[in-house]
Amino acid sequence: MDRKTSYTQSCVTGMSVSDSKTCYLDFEDSFHCYCNTDFCNTPNLFYTNFTILPTIECKKVYEKEYKAAACNKCTWKVSYIKYNNSIHPTNTIEQVSCGDSGESGMLNLDLTKPFHERISPNFYDDACYNITMNPEHYFLYCRCKTPNCNNPEGPLPFPIPPTTVGCYVSGYDADVNNAKYQTPDLSYWDNYNNLISNESYHDDGIQCRGHYCFIVPDLSERGDKYYKGCISLNEQGEQKIQLKMDKSMSPTNPKEEILCSRSGQSAAFSLDSTVQFIDRIGENFYDNSCYNISMHPDHYVLYCRCNTAICNDPTGSLPYPIPPPTISCYVSGYDAEVNNAKYDTPELSYNEVYSRLTRNESYFDEGINCRGHFCFIVNEQLPEGYRFYKGCMSSHEQGENKIQLGFNFVNNVPYYVCNTDFCNLNIVTALDEARNGTINNNNSSFKFSLALYLLIISMK
Repeated sequence: MDRKTSYTQSCVTGMSVSDSKTCYLDFEDSFHCYCNTDFCNTPNLFYTNFTILPTIECKKVYEKEYKAAACNKCTWKVSYIKYNNSIHPTNTIEQVSCGDSGESGMLNLDLTKPFHERISPNFYDDACYNITMNPEHYFLYCRCKTPNCNNPEGPLPFPIPPTTVGCYVSGYDADVNNAKYQTPDLSYWDNYNNLISNESYHDDGIQCRGHYCFIVPDLSERGDKYYKGCISLNEQGEQKIQLKMDKSMSPTNPKEEILCSRSGQSAAFSLDSTVQFIDRIGENFYDNSCYNISMHPDHYVLYCRCNTAICNDPTGSLPYPIPPPTISCYVSGYDAEVNNAKYDTPELSYNEVYSRLTRNESYFDEGINCRGHFCFIVNEQLPEGYRFYKGCMSSHEQGENKIQLGFNFVNNVPYYVCNTDFCNLNIVTALDEARNGTINNNNSSFKFSLALYLLIISMK
């Protein structure tokens, strides 16, 4: 391929591909290729036999006049948002046009737009979707492939049935209600961005209705954001939105990542304070070590960090195999994720109920525990008080730094570590047990100390 050729590589879930390799050529002479084997999306895929997408006539409205247009897919888009408490008027934009090159295939593959603008004009052809993330916001998006199927003088090409479920919303309330979030110290948008960086946040007192509820995590270097809302749809094409098993529906939910560490993980311990608190609990580990952390019998995270070439080869064994556990520990912090219905009430969501329980320092999930080499407590400071996470960690540490008993603090996360059965009932108990404990590690003994560094792993 010459230097002027550009291409985009990505991955898609929930889409069925009949052949292991499939390519299409659109009206702008761009290729759309799909494959379903490991690392198959190389530039060589463009040399696969391809199908030329048929060109059709579509309605295109420009300054209230129709213009002739030819492409592979017709589109009809309507975006609406009402700006309350601001000087801006209600804003409705309707676009009836030909789909561009990125909209010519089975799904929308235009990755040039900002992330939040890709949430709504997305999904598959021969379908209409209505996406909303606020009662005063929606985005209607239709894509069809028969001549003039986007005629605005008629009905939608695929009329959308009435809604069936209510959903939490987040992501757009700062646009709708600027003054609600404005403070003398921060702009309304900065304040709202801080709120939606919490995965469990939702806009109080409002919701939306649709056929599906959704969460879209935007996990970027500038900070995490979680968009929530609902989707209504009428899908008549080959591809359709699929429900994937969540933690409460599936017996297991494994997630494996084998990567080069980012900058904050390059030193002896992690110093990336941009990561959410819950994730920092699990990313504050030492190098040349493997850790297995659990805060529930149905939850664990295995985390290894090493500094020799290809030391994270997944075809071999762990770089530092972890010995069997030795003690039992109390757990808290994850049972609501595993057992949603156990905590759900008509008045409060399961997350809200469980959050209130875990603000009690002596609370632990009844009837369950975990096993490891250490028990721990981590307390997270929130505006309404503290939240306490409890669990166990097993480790194999071959680096210069090692877990210490007692109080440890790294990357703005406090840990209280002990190593006797059920020593993590509360902070006082953990520290008392730690004073009498020892760690036998590499033929040396480490007594209780006030250490600056401890790394535990945890993951939702």
